[in-house]
Amino acid sequence: MSKLHTLFATDKTVEREGIMIEVAEGIRFRVRRAGGSNKRYGERLSALLKPHKRAVEMGTMDEAVARRLMVQAFVEACLIDWEGVTDADDKPLEFTTENAIALFLELPELFDAVSAQAEKAANFRSLEAEDAAKN
Repeated sequence: MSKLHTLFATDKTVEREGIMIEVAEGIRFRVRRAGGSNKRYGERLSALLKPHKRAVEMGTMDEAVARRLMVQAFVEACLIDWEGVTDADDKPLEFTTENAIALFLELPELFDAVSAQAEKAANFRSLEAEDAAKN
């Protein structure tokens, strides 16, 4: 394999099946790549933004609405599962689309951390996927 391929090629299977991202001890999220071979993410975000096209073009879209749509697209197209996630009362939180959206809107820094890892191509290289996700 060429040096460029070693540095930049991603494993399409890993992109589709996802990687585990540990955000704290015992708390992990399985995510597909946000981009790359995961075309569903961009398609879903575009579909969600379509009713807001004019506001997007004018730069007047409400920030909270934009954030919610980004979270929804990410959850629906990239988030596969989670482990060890609890609610504010430290009770286990079932993995559902609704719970995931609510959690990421409640904890925007968590969303930023998880989605940033899902966007990193390096996390989806076959040899590095597991090591990258642990860091």
